[in-house]
Amino acid sequence: MRTVDFFVVDIDRHEGGADGFKSIRELKHFNWFPKTLMQTTAHGGKQLFYRKPQGTEVSQHIGWLPGVDIKAHINNYVMIAPSTVGSGQYKWANKLPMAEPPAALIEDINRDVPAEAAYQGPAAFKGHKSNTAELFEQIVKGLGETGGRNNALATFVGALLIRNVDPQVAYELAKQANANTPKTLDEKEFEKTFDSIIKTELHRREMMKLGQQEGNAATGGEAE
Repeated sequence: MRTVDFFVVDIDRHEGGADGFKSIRELKHFNWFPKTLMQTTAHGGKQLFYRKPQGTEVSQHIGWLPGVDIKAHINNYVMIAPSTVGSGQYKWANKLPMAEPPAALIEDINRDVPAEAAYQGPAAFKGHKSNTAELFEQIVKGLGETGGRNNALATFVGALLIRNVDPQVAYELAKQANANTPKTLDEKEFEKTFDSIIKTELHRREMMKLGQQEGNAATGGEAE
């Protein structure tokens, strides 16, 4: 999902390295982080989703704190539940609407953003294969070996849907990827897996829409 109208506080803990949860505690500004939509990441981190205040710029700031990144650029994508990475899975921690953060948090995020911490665009990743490139390749290469095809299909379709690919187009692309798999999923198994992902995605979109409506209503109420 692209961070156009919202940004993400991405908190991670690296074994033998930076501990984002400790960094947040040591910041001692818990009031900067009002309750909001939150998910756990595939590797045990947490991501807080906040609405971008209208007319206010929020900078992409990788390494804002040790173990804490701010994902905010309009061309930045974040994975959301129920996406999987390896054996881990993203999961929603609550169903709250996205809250609007206090001005003090945004001011601190925007302060002294080093060039390497900002969004660099495609040119910064020469030689690095993007997730989107891997999706294109998977259409040709297929869903992999027997035993992991269902998960591969679910991850593939989920990745298309969070990029706002039309569900019917996602269906056709998934069929092509399955057709290019050495041992294809049978039609019944394919349809079952695809339908499950579609239902999850439609529910997510409905929750996001509801959250935005509630957020807009709250903002309108405050304005009055």
